[in-house]
Amino acid sequence: MLLIAHTIFLHKLTNTWLVQNIRLVVLVHKALFMLIVTRIVYKQPSIIF
Repeated sequence: MLLIAHTIFLHKLTNTWLVQNIRLVVLVHKALFMLIVTRIVYKQPSIIF
C-alpha cells in the first residue's frame, strides 16, 4: 500500500516537472532527433537521398 502511494507521488512529481519544463524536454528531444538523423545521413547517404 505504501509502495503504491509512493509510486503515485513520484509519478505526479514527474508529471509536474514535465509540464514546467516542457520546452526544455521538447528542445532535448529535437536535438537528439536531429543528431540521430544527421548520423544516419552521414553514414548512409544513398538510402536518404
